[in-house]
Amino acid sequence: MTDEDNLATILTNEILKDPAVVLDNPKVMQALLEITDNSKGHNVLDLRAIFAARLEERMKRLEDTNRTVIAAAYENLTGTNQMHRTVVALLGAETLPQFVQVLNHDVANILGVDVVRFCVEGEKPHGITLVDRADQHSGTMVVLPNGGAANYITDQRNGPAPRQITLRRASEQRTTVFGILSADIASEAVIRLEISQDIRGLVVFGSSDPKRFASDQGTELLVFFAQTVERILRRWLA
Repeated sequence: MTDEDNLATILTNEILKDPAVVLDNPKVMQALLEITDNSKGHNVLDLRAIFAARLEERMKRLEDTNRTVIAAAYENLTGTNQMHRTVVALLGAETLPQFVQVLNHDVANILGVDVVRFCVEGEKPHGITLVDRADQHSGTMVVLPNGGAANYITDQRNGPAPRQITLRRASEQRTTVFGILSADIASEAVIRLEISQDIRGLVVFGSSDPKRFASDQGTELLVFFAQTVERILRRWLA
């Protein structure tokens, strides 16, 4: 028996002892498949190789799907944590001016938006004085006329009752809310507030990124935000 025969016998015995050594090694399996492909005739169809190729493709698709699901779950968890931090910050406000200050600064930083505007309908909204009457957009809040909240949400178009959450490209009427900053706003999240039976308003998030807010995005966290803000504001406005 030659050395080559001895080596073949040894390899055969070792493989039979633990076939997983071969099956779990992609390089070895690839080499075996290539030898099989080279040795078969042109008129022979190797269904096993076809099945293996399809199985490999399915595994790749499954891995891609898993990565997408994990990324979406992580993004959702991040958004939930941000919203929890936002609500905690707002709950710490002891007065309406403090609440609006937190909304305009802390909330904007936590959520990563460029501008946050708090709007209330009425000529003189319940005794609240704006910081600068000459330019209400530099103050703590924006005063809207009666019906102004619904008009802003619907872009002054007739239609069904406005939704609580509207995600879209920035409205042509955005100057009403963002004032001198409106030129930089490309997309917005408009949150309708029903503070009481007679008091309505908005919280509007503005972003310079046109894709930051879009109609196909989820709104569950913003609904939670709206409900929280409504309950907080009722302490001072209802």
